[in-house]
Amino acid sequence: MTVAMAQTQFPAPEIYICVDAQGRRLTSDRKILECVDREQKILNPSGTVKAIVPPLLTTKEQQAREEKAWAEQEARIRPLKEKKRLQALLIRYPNQTVHEKERAQALAQATAIHLTDPTAKEVALTRINSRFDDEQTLLKPLWDHNAEANTNTTKP
Repeated sequence: MTVAMAQTQFPAPEIYICVDAQGRRLTSDRKILECVDREQKILNPSGTVKAIVPPLLTTKEQQAREEKAWAEQEARIRPLKEKKRLQALLIRYPNQTVHEKERAQALAQATAIHLTDPTAKEVALTRINSRFDDEQTLLKPLWDHNAEANTNTTKP
């Protein structure tokens, strides 16, 4: 019974081994400082590999890893953001008629604001038309899909 209690109270000793920069095989009961830049193996008392401790990363390597993780996260999130953006546009402009009405209002407002400056007026009108054209390009397939879905549901 005391052997069982001793085994539960104290964790099994771990053995760290690595090969340092000079090619020497080092062994210790804790992490080996000479091998922080290389892989260290943790062995069980039986000699089998329990785990492998990866080398510490340099600042540049750590920064590169973080940038890669950030880029991967952005790549995963980008489609969701685009889907939400399209949904918001579709809610704002449920059909082409509403979209064209909004375009006309924006153009009229820009014309009224820039009455005295023809250059600014032209730039504003070009920017507004460009924005609405881009939105229309994105929304056209969605409007067509919604129109098709509505005609399919109304058929007997």
